[in-house]
Amino acid sequence: MTPPSTETNAQRYVEAAISLRRSIYWNREDSDFEAKTGHEIVYLFDTNVFIFHAHVHDSGTLNEDLDKLVGEGEGRAELSKAMARLTADYLFSGRLPGQKDLKGYISLPHFEESLDKASEIGRKIALESYDGASLPVGKALDDMRQTLKSRISVKEKVRKIGEDLPKAWLDALDAKAHFNRVLRECFIKPGTIVPLDKHPDWAAAGRVEHADLQPWFTALPSPSSDRTADAIRGDAVTLATIVNLYRNDEESTGRYRKRMYVLVTNDSVLINAVRDRRGLLEREGIPLFTRSARDYLPLLNLESMTRALARVAPNEKMRERFHQVFRTLTSAVDWIALAKDDASALASLSRPGGPLQDLQNAWSAISEYVAVLNARHLVEEDEIVADLERFMTGETQDVTARLVETSVRAVRDKHLWIALDSALADLRMRAAAGHPAGPRRFHLHMIDETFGGLLPVNMDMNAYLDSLVKSGAPKVISDENSTNPPRPGAQQLAACIFIAADRWVAAAHAAGRAVEQLPENARGPEPFDARYLLAHTLRFSLRTHYDLSRAQKLLNQNLSAYATRPIGLKRAWLRRLRDEMELGSLLVTAAILQVLSLTPVGERMLGSKTGVHLTDNPSALLATGVSHLRDAYELLLESEPLPNPNDDRENRRTAQFFRALKMLAVTNLAEAYVFEQLAPGLQAEIPVSPPNIADIIETLGEEIRNSARDDESLILTLHIYYHRARALLGNVDDRAAALTRLKGHLDAAREIHDLPQIDVLEFGFIADQLATEPGAAST
Repeated sequence: MTPPSTETNAQRYVEAAISLRRSIYWNREDSDFEAKTGHEIVYLFDTNVFIFHAHVHDSGTLNEDLDKLVGEGEGRAELSKAMARLTADYLFSGRLPGQKDLKGYISLPHFEESLDKASEIGRKIALESYDGASLPVGKALDDMRQTLKSRISVKEKVRKIGEDLPKAWLDALDAKAHFNRVLRECFIKPGTIVPLDKHPDWAAAGRVEHADLQPWFTALPSPSSDRTADAIRGDAVTLATIVNLYRNDEESTGRYRKRMYVLVTNDSVLINAVRDRRGLLEREGIPLFTRSARDYLPLLNLESMTRALARVAPNEKMRERFHQVFRTLTSAVDWIALAKDDASALASLSRPGGPLQDLQNAWSAISEYVAVLNARHLVEEDEIVADLERFMTGETQDVTARLVETSVRAVRDKHLWIALDSALADLRMRAAAGHPAGPRRFHLHMIDETFGGLLPVNMDMNAYLDSLVKSGAPKVISDENSTNPPRPGAQQLAACIFIAADRWVAAAHAAGRAVEQLPENARGPEPFDARYLLAHTLRFSLRTHYDLSRAQKLLNQNLSAYATRPIGLKRAWLRRLRDEMELGSLLVTAAILQVLSLTPVGERMLGSKTGVHLTDNPSALLATGVSHLRDAYELLLESEPLPNPNDDRENRRTAQFFRALKMLAVTNLAEAYVFEQLAPGLQAEIPVSPPNIADIIETLGEEIRNSARDDESLILTLHIYYHRARALLGNVDDRAAALTRLKGHLDAAREIHDLPQIDVLEFGFIADQLATEPGAAST
């Protein structure tokens, strides 16, 4: 075994030893707690721990501290993979110390995040490279088929076929099979992972208020490319929920507690956030409640792991070797941690007979046994053989990729109600905190239907949202016990709720499923609104050229269909203008996102110096978008609807739809103007904003004032575009007043942790630009 490199200094030894010592300590604490009669530990899993389990090939830094101490050697990668899979399977075995009901829990925000990550990884492994490896043909293929038909063990089948198959191909197939199995076992079957609202104490403690989140927003970092605003909010909700569970459970606090709630996470940011507030929490009798996945390494948990994983049964010699390494490790990390301030002692670490040398020797002796344990555990995992059989019978390696896609879709459909309940809880919290967003998004007035009878006839979408915020998601939208996917109308209604809550990924999924499920001969408003909704959600979650092309195609499909004068479509002329405006808004957003992704704020937010790639000519795309918006706005103003004297409800709906279109047009024309003036790369020889842009900005101001008069709350976007445009257009006095108000709205936006990414990016750019603008700092 190769000792750690010369670059590894004593301080790195100390850091690794302290980290491992902490894991050993928590192992003992939890095991001692379990040993007490009637004591229970309720485990919650972070998204990253589920992803670690499902995509164990990316084991990350699980063995990092151990590697620092024992060095690197031959077979290290395979050994790390073996330890990672054993650790992951143990974590989700349902038999961790003190785990009584075989269930692990996951908070609602982390559940949604897990599905998003699963979709992303599913797409990634479906396209995983096979390094151009050629697969066997002819006699070699026939021999492999015979091997699969033979009666030898699964392990032997995999071994023999693995000798003939390219390793890259076999590894990729194994990754897909494992990912699909874990996804289905955790979330589709009666699962290993249960949404936290199914815990019996959820009703009393699960709902968090805005005030509960504030300490965690302070403790967690600001949004960045590594951690989006949505992710930070989800982490804050999770941590606040755990604290509330402790506060509402008398048996979980104080010195004589009988129950603990533990969050298992690989996220050092969360671990440090909780550790930083440890003193305040302990004053309430709440213990340190985070654990790392590395706390459950096989080396630290051999006895409980062998009880949990029946197929892992080490013989006495193997067991004694494990205990020897564990004793040596414990002694070494204690020695290093205690000697951390003694330079001469640290200098002797790697000398013959020193603590590290003893540990490295013991580790060399045990390495082969970890691989043996892993092989025994995997011997009955036959997914890879099933996939090999599919391949041998003429199917392709894409079969498993399709299975992964199907599994992700099934999980989303089955648990739509969870995401809905979480979104409504956010809206409820937002309303209580007085945030000017949520149920009043004017976009929803442009959805003009009853969603297959789900929406009460005499209630518009926003009024219905108000009722849902009070009563929760109705079973008619999504029934957790149903084996059928929600029908298109329910998916569309769910997408509207997600839009109101700024849950754009969930909204895009629900809208996408609604479009997929449309009957070929669908008539009336449903197909038009389904395609519009999906395009709208793609605009707010736009990241790739595929998203842009897909949204354009959907809107153009609608615009072409209007020319056929579809039967049974009320307010078709307003819908046509809506889709024209949405197309213009989509192109404006894409142009702005393209140029802002290359600015410093874009690099911070998106984590890339090369930006996104939506278009090679953003200024031309902006001009096309503005043209669509301007033409549709002019047509709208020329065709203001006449009231129907016999139908007040229809008049009200038409007026709401008309006003929403007007606000959509002026808001996005104002956005285009602001960024045409300020953003690098959007200026053209001929200005693209219409000549009457000052009148358009004033119209936006009138709508804002009307909303204030009618006690309607508006999203901050409208205020920010309006005051930034006024500052660009106005005289000195107007400019000073506009900048003062603009700064106030930008400050308010920083307090909202669930804005769409494009809004955060635009607001960040405006704030950065404002900080360098001459005279702006003094306003």
